[in-house]
Amino acid sequence: MLRALCWLGVVLVWVVSCDKSDSHDHEHEHAHPDPQHGGTLLEVGHEVAHVELVHDVAAGKVLLYVTGSDGKKALSIDPPTIKLTTDSGPQVIATTAVGGAGGKASEFEAMHDALKSDPLEGRLSLSIDGKAYNPELEHDHDH
Repeated sequence: MLRALCWLGVVLVWVVSCDKSDSHDHEHEHAHPDPQHGGTLLEVGHEVAHVELVHDVAAGKVLLYVTGSDGKKALSIDPPTIKLTTDSGPQVIATTAVGGAGGKASEFEAMHDALKSDPLEGRLSLSIDGKAYNPELEHDHDH
């Protein structure tokens, strides 16, 4: 019994004295690139890519700028889809490539009356290297 209490004491001292400053529980401890066009930066996957969303509420227009994991180098993909949650039900909005070859581009735009709401609620649906991603729209890291 005394031996068990001694071991319990050793374990408690070890647990309490562990340095917790290296904890990586917070999923956003990494630095994020600054948006290059004044929009909202959406992280795609875990640093797979970034999409900058520029929302013109009055015009009901969205511009999307797709970049690699560094947030700077343009990344060409197939046109993503905007899936909104609205008061009148779900809305699926196609985007159109701005430039690019073979349907792929790094810049896209969409215009729709449903895009006149602020904030946008929903997700962006896109594919990178054959893998599907659905980041939330208008995401703000709050830090």
